[in-house]
Amino acid sequence: MAFPETPLDVQVDLWISGAWTDVTDDTYTQGKIVIERGRADEASQTDPGKCTLTFNNRLGTYSPRNPLSPYFGLIGRNTLIRVSVNEGTPFLELPGAQADYATTPDAAALDITGDIDVRAYGQLTNWLGADDALATTELGSKFDASANRSWFFGVRDNLLYFEWSEDGASVLSASSTVIPVVPPNGRLAVRATLDVNNGAGGRTITFYTASSGVDGTWTQLGDPVVQAGTTSIFSSNAAVRAGSISVAMTAPVGRFYHLQVRNGIGGTVVANPDFTAQSVGATSFADSAGRTWTFNGAAAITNRRTRFIGEVSAWPSRWDVSGR
Repeated sequence: MAFPETPLDVQVDLWISGAWTDVTDDTYTQGKIVIERGRADEASQTDPGKCTLTFNNRLGTYSPRNPLSPYFGLIGRNTLIRVSVNEGTPFLELPGAQADYATTPDAAALDITGDIDVRAYGQLTNWLGADDALATTELGSKFDASANRSWFFGVRDNLLYFEWSEDGASVLSASSTVIPVVPPNGRLAVRATLDVNNGAGGRTITFYTASSGVDGTWTQLGDPVVQAGTTSIFSSNAAVRAGSISVAMTAPVGRFYHLQVRNGIGGTVVANPDFTAQSVGATSFADSAGRTWTFNGAAAITNRRTRFIGEVSAWPSRWDVSGR
């Protein structure tokens, strides 16, 4: 049966010692969790969210003054709490640390030196908002140490941004001429193409957006960026990454659905990780182009949907020492 006849798989976490700690086993989840969120009928603004639930505190685990509690000294007033359900289409969860990304090793098919077409699709909370060069939001790359760079795709100064190297060290770059419009739900597909020789003694970088998917209908974002001189892309041995890269930039935060790399504009697909087609909890998978992907840091395939994040206003100071 479907929801609501069959309850969803609920998970409750507390923010303890700088990380989310699963406390679902101590939570009464069968019809005992009530969440209020959003805007009431005819209201002019969104009300603060509210969640009501019950913990099993027979052992005094959630009494901050209990020295025998494993959380003694770690929980108290305004401890963060998160309630989520595991349901729906999977995705690559990117919590936002520099170590959080999916990666595939270098391969001959990935050593593109001519025209390239890179596409990404995600639902991020930080598409925009970068206020300096080091706050670039990263999407995909074949980009490593200073002498091992091929290309990089992301958002810089609120503009779609593509960067590449001809020699592995120095870089060339281009940004879209207008800011992309991010829907309220944060779900957006973006694309960058590099024509290394436009036939007029120059190179052309073009940016696109789409409402969904890397294989849908693309809308050109602003004007093509035409630069003087033909170019090429350095054939590095760097891995291809979805998410953060190994430099001091801003890692994407949210749900990453799909990355696609093509050799040539609209050409052969050489990397194609579709994270929505993977099993929850998978530690590696092979994409349709034959690339094997693994995960680093806290990046993971999940279908978790967060329904509430708030603070615990008070904890019980007493418990029944009989354990009843």
